Amino acid sequence: MSFYSDDENHKPSDENTTYSPLQERLKREEEEEQKRRNKKKGGSAAGYFFSGFAGVIVGALLMWLLLPSMIDQLPTSSTSNNDSRTQITQTATEVTTDVTKAVEKVSEAVVGITNIQEVADFWTRQYKTTEAGSGSGVIYKIEGDKAYVVTNYHVVEKAKQLEVTLADGTKENAELVGSDIWTDLAVVSIPSKNVKVVAEFGDSDVLKQGETVIAIGNPLGLDFYGSVTTGVISGKDRSVPVDLNGDGYVDW
Repeated sequence: MSFYSDDENHKPSDENTTYSPLQERLKREEEEEQKRRNKKKGGSAAGYFFSGFAGVIVGALLMWLLLPSMIDQLPTSSTSNNDSRTQITQTATEVTTDVTKAVEKVSEAVVGITNIQEVADFWTRQYKTTEAGSGSGVIYKIEGDKAYVVTNYHVVEKAKQLEVTLADGTKENAELVGSDIWTDLAVVSIPSKNVKVVAEFGDSDVLKQGETVIAIGNPLGLDFYGSVTTGVISGKDRSVPVDLNGDGYVDW
């Protein structure tokens, strides 16, 4: 039995140890792998440094080359002693078509017609006048101190009083000249002193299918006065069956 003063003294020495060929091969591969790892660790820091440094150089070079060409594109403002002003140029394009020309020519000849009727109050059993509905009409001629408006029969039907509203908002009391339930047409007259535009009748015999039609009127009441829409002539010489009295039979 023997004693050792230091633990290292009893460690086996590699020089005195005998390895098999397989063990020696594995040992050499392990040493080579360890050397490669040490070499990689030593060079990675330097590689990161040089890569970052190269990136900074390239970025600075690009800014130096591109900055002169970008100066002209930067927003600028003209500054005076009193204030800073920026000039803005606006471009407006005016669109003119055959439709816009026609609307501009005859729109003031289109009027609103209010149907005022006399109704009985349910509680007091007394009659009073109230607005029963409204429609559109067109001023088509002036004779003396009267202007004549063509409209629909259903617009003036059962009216106690008729009121015409002109394009400028002027209201005129109207008189019923005549009406025809079968063609759904009616004519009323108003004073001509405030009438500025009169529409001209065209010739329906020269109409062609597919020709453009312009409608100007007051759909859903006078709040939409002067509304414009367009369409086409879908057919000519057509008749539509109509039940005038609501009895379920065709009257015309």
